Amino acid sequence: MTNKQKSYIECSNKAINIAQNTDCLNNKIQELSLLTKSIENQELLVPVIGGFSSGKSSLINNFLGSKVLEISVAPQTAIATELRYSQDEKIEAIKDDDSIEIFDINDLKKVEEKAQAYNHIKLYLNNQKLKEIEPIVLVDMPGFNAPIDTHNKAILRYMPNGVYFIALLSGADEKTITKTYITELNGIYARGKEFQLCISKTNMLPQSDIEQIKSYAKKTLEMEFGYSKDIELLDDNSGAKLEKILKDIDIESLFESIYKPHISMNLKEMESTINTTISALRYDKQDAINAIDELKNGISQIEIEKKKAIDNANSKYNNTNIEGIIGVVSSALNSNATTLAQTVLNGGDIQKDINNIINSVLPSEIQKKLSGIQQNVIDNFKLSISNIDMKASDIQTWADGLKEIVSAACFVADILLNSDINKKSSSAIGLASGQLVAQALSKIGFTINPLVGTILSVVFAILPGIVGKLADSKKLEVVKEQVRNEVIPSILSQIRPELNEYFAQITNEIIDTISQEFTQKISEKADEIKNAQKEKELAISEVENKISYLEDRRVEIQTLIKNI
Repeated sequence: MTNKQKSYIECSNKAINIAQNTDCLNNKIQELSLLTKSIENQELLVPVIGGFSSGKSSLINNFLGSKVLEISVAPQTAIATELRYSQDEKIEAIKDDDSIEIFDINDLKKVEEKAQAYNHIKLYLNNQKLKEIEPIVLVDMPGFNAPIDTHNKAILRYMPNGVYFIALLSGADEKTITKTYITELNGIYARGKEFQLCISKTNMLPQSDIEQIKSYAKKTLEMEFGYSKDIELLDDNSGAKLEKILKDIDIESLFESIYKPHISMNLKEMESTINTTISALRYDKQDAINAIDELKNGISQIEIEKKKAIDNANSKYNNTNIEGIIGVVSSALNSNATTLAQTVLNGGDIQKDINNIINSVLPSEIQKKLSGIQQNVIDNFKLSISNIDMKASDIQTWADGLKEIVSAACFVADILLNSDINKKSSSAIGLASGQLVAQALSKIGFTINPLVGTILSVVFAILPGIVGKLADSKKLEVVKEQVRNEVIPSILSQIRPELNEYFAQITNEIIDTISQEFTQKISEKADEIKNAQKEKELAISEVENKISYLEDRRVEIQTLIKNI
C-alpha cells in the first residue's frame, strides 16, 4: 500500500470517527466508509501496447520469470489480459455483460480460443513480482492489428482506465513509428495520460540499426507529443527494465489526483454542517425563521437559473460548440489522408483505420466538452445565489468542491460514454472506485450512452459505397484528394447530427441534475437549522456544551483538511 493510500485511509477513518460521535454528521458515515473502501482497493491499470508480435507477452513473461502468456497468439485469439497477484490461482473470463466464467489456471489456451466470446480476462497468479508492484496491475493488450471488435473492446476499457502505458516498437519488425502507431499513441496523449516507449527485440539487431531506430523514434515523438523521456531498449534482460519502469511511475501523484478532491469535499461538507449547526444553536426563533426563508429564496433562485439555462442551452452549449469536436475529428482524419489512401490502394481495411483514428480523438473531445458544460453550469448556479444571505459562502465552497470532483472524475470517466447503464459499478479505474466515480458523475449529469459506438456504426454504414468508388484510381495523389474531398466530408456529415442529438439531450440532463444537487444542498442547510433549533429546548448550559463540542470537532476537521 502506498503512502498516499495509507494517509488518505487514515484521514477518512478519522473523519468517520468524528461523524459517528457527532449527531449532525451521522449522514456522512456511509459515504466516508465507501470512500475508505475505494481507496483501500484502488488498482492502477498499466497496459502494455504495441503491434502484433512486438514482444508484449515475452516482456511480461520475462518480468514474471516464467512462461505464463502464450507467445505465438494469432490476432484472432488475442484478448486483453489483466495480471493480478493471488495465492488462489485461476482465470476469470469476463463477458460484455460483466458475467464471469472461471477456469483453471492451466486453461489459458482454451480461454484464448474463445476470445471473441469475452471482453477481457483476469489472470490470478501466485507470483511475487505481481505482489511487489501492487496496486499496479499489468495488462497484456491485443496487438493493434487485432480484429476490429477485439481492438475496440480493449480501447474502450483501457484507454480511459489505464493510468500509464508501456508502448512497444519492435526493432526487428517495425523499424519506424508508423502513422497508425502515432494515431494509437494520440489516443493516450489526448486523455492526458503518460506512456513509455520501448524498442523491443534489440538483441536481434546490430548496434548501428538500434541507434538509428531510436533516434528516428525520439525525433518523431518529440515532434508529435513533445516527448522528452529516454526510449528504453529491451533485450534478453527486458523483465528487469520493465520492473524499473513500473517502480518509476509516480503512483503517489496518481492517487492524489483521483482521491484528494473527494476527501477534501467530504471534509469541507462536514465543516459546513458544523458551522451551520453552531450558528443555528445561537439563533433565536425569529433568526431561525429568517435563515430558513433565505434558504427558500435560494431554491427559488436556482429554479430561475435552471429555466434560464435550459432556455439558453441550445445556443450556449450546443450547435457552434459541436463544431469544435467536428474540427478535431476532421483534423485527425485529414492528417491521415495519405495513410488512408495507401490503405485503399493496397486493398487494406480502411474501416479499421478510420475506426482507430476516430476512437483516438472523439471520446476525449466529448469528455472535455461535457466537463466544460458541467463546470459552466455549476458556476452559473453558484452566481445566482451569491447575493443571498444564507450561508452562501458554505454552499459556494461546496460548489467549488463539486467542480473539483468533475475534473478528478474526468481522469477516469471516458468509458462512461461507451458503456451500458448496468455497468456503472465497474466503469472506472478499479472496480471499487468505479462505484465512487460513477456516484460522483451521476450527481453532475453524466448520461451513460454508447455514443462513440453509435457514431462508428453510422459511419461504417456509408463507407462501402464511398470507398468502392475510390478503387477506380491507382494513383496515390488522386485517391488522397478523393479521401479529403469525398470520404472525410461524408464521415463528418454522419457524425454531426449524432453529436447534436446527444448534446441536446445531455445538456438539459446536466442542468436538471446540477439544479437538483444545489436544491438538495440548500434543503439540507434548512434541515440543519431546524434540527439545531430542537436543541434549543435543552437547558442553556447543555446548548453551550454542545457548541463547545462542535467547535472542537471543527478544529479537528480543519486540521485534516490542511494535512490532505
